[in-house]
Amino acid sequence: MEKPKKINNQLSISQKKELEEWEKKIDSGEAYKIAENELMNNVSSNYDFQQGIRKFAEVIFPKLAIKREKLTKEEQEEFRNISLCCGLDNGFGIMGAVEVDNRGLIQTLRKKLIKEFDCKSYSEKALVDLAVNAYSRNLTFSTSLITSNKMGYTTQLLNNYLSIASKEIDRANRQFITALETLRQLKQPELKVNVKTKNAFIAQNQQFNNNQNETNNSK
Repeated sequence: MEKPKKINNQLSISQKKELEEWEKKIDSGEAYKIAENELMNNVSSNYDFQQGIRKFAEVIFPKLAIKREKLTKEEQEEFRNISLCCGLDNGFGIMGAVEVDNRGLIQTLRKKLIKEFDCKSYSEKALVDLAVNAYSRNLTFSTSLITSNKMGYTTQLLNNYLSIASKEIDRANRQFITALETLRQLKQPELKVNVKTKNAFIAQNQQFNNNQNETNNSK
């Protein structure tokens, strides 16, 4: 793996110092953990994740954060791939399935649901992605219905599309609710039932005594 080029004279003094410190962290291995955390909090794909982390830590991150240089096309693609690998953590994975106009809203909704349900595991975050994907499709098809309604006329082809869009909205609604209900069930605390035989025996005796008293009183 090629390491970043040594300090060049075009860098400022502070950049040179920061890059020197970063290279020391690469040698100690600390840089890889920092790079992984950076990817988890920011924005792949069928390739070696560990190799991608190394490339990000050794080449891409110092180039972006320290040197303030543009990435090559190859480095941009590598950055995208490693970001997609962390898609459940940074939300980047679901964005490709969302209309551009809705991405801000969906990203916000995703973060709010993760916080609301205190999602920690990947299965919980995946359920959140299913929920926001369904909500996004609801918005997309609902917008199509409104746009078609504004046309002021109808055709057989348009009617067929509107029928499909209506069904997709209903399906998205059900999938959204199902995902949320599944999340609620996962987050519910376990119900523990502790039956004590001794107490039950005493209660039975008490009932027996009461019955006996009632029998005596009736005499």
